[in-house]
Amino acid sequence: MKIILDSNIVFSAILNPQSKIGDIILNLRLDLDFYAPHFLLKELDKHNKKLIAISKTTEDSILEIKYRLFKRIQFIDESIISKKIWSRANILVKNIDEDDLSFVALTIYMNGYLWTGDKVLYDGLKTRSFKSVLNTKEID
Repeated sequence: MKIILDSNIVFSAILNPQSKIGDIILNLRLDLDFYAPHFLLKELDKHNKKLIAISKTTEDSILEIKYRLFKRIQFIDESIISKKIWSRANILVKNIDEDDLSFVALTIYMNGYLWTGDKVLYDGLKTRSFKSVLNTKEID
């Protein structure tokens, strides 16, 4: 199954790699293939200091966890996604969480499932009949 990882899922795995989320991503479930837009790399870089502060660990520890995660995630360049898909994704996230546009667009493009821990996004997409969104309970 193709799983597109939302920022909050990856942040959770970085902050607590022993959590259920970290376990699902890091422990080689062969039935799950993980993807993310390049935008996620920018988000992680932007929030790196915050991640270090919240985790109360060293930058080297955070880098090690990221390295382990990135070995499991295939990053996709969003420029390959058609304007038609971007438009559809924009309609889906409008007035819900427009920061997640890249993740929803990639989910549509990959014909996969978006894994998010964002209840507002999850509920909003479901309300708009977008079936390709999962929470952690549904992944596990």
